[in-house]
Amino acid sequence: MHEHNICISPSFRLLLSVSFRHTSFAQVRKSQQEAARLTAVFPVICEISSPEHVWCRGGGGDPLLVGINVLQGTLKKGTPLCVERRGHKDPESGMQAYLDIGRVVSMEKDRKPVEKVTAGNVASVKIDAITSIMYGRQFDHTYTLYPRVTRSSINAIKDFFKEEMSKEDWTLLLQLKKQFGVI
Repeated sequence: MHEHNICISPSFRLLLSVSFRHTSFAQVRKSQQEAARLTAVFPVICEISSPEHVWCRGGGGDPLLVGINVLQGTLKKGTPLCVERRGHKDPESGMQAYLDIGRVVSMEKDRKPVEKVTAGNVASVKIDAITSIMYGRQFDHTYTLYPRVTRSSINAIKDFFKEEMSKEDWTLLLQLKKQFGVI
């Protein structure tokens, strides 16, 4: 093909075609990951660093600002957190009952916004609390915080975020799966 005295070989056209397909597949994959980001719940176990590092307005439904110490896994923005309801069992399964607190809205480490906090680190976390949950009444700094793991969240991780998971993360996810009774 000769246009403007430029010769384009058939093999170069094939390369352009493959490159274009690869780019579009990467774009599709990225858009699928963005859509699955709220469904996917990464494994994490964390605790409130101390009662002095908790700020809440007092009414249920207001955001909680909490100093969080990540014990295992990785805490990511958008993670739904819950705590054990001490002394309560789930009537359907007979397993430990859990109380949903809310989703992680934002995190800061050293006064800089971050997207994730790994094990062994401390960060300031803003949790968009569920309306009826109140710090000091339903839970306090002695409670361990867990992500709300479901079958759909595990499937989203398997399908779209395998490469972001380490062997320790898979082990922790399996532990949380058993803990929550996810089949």
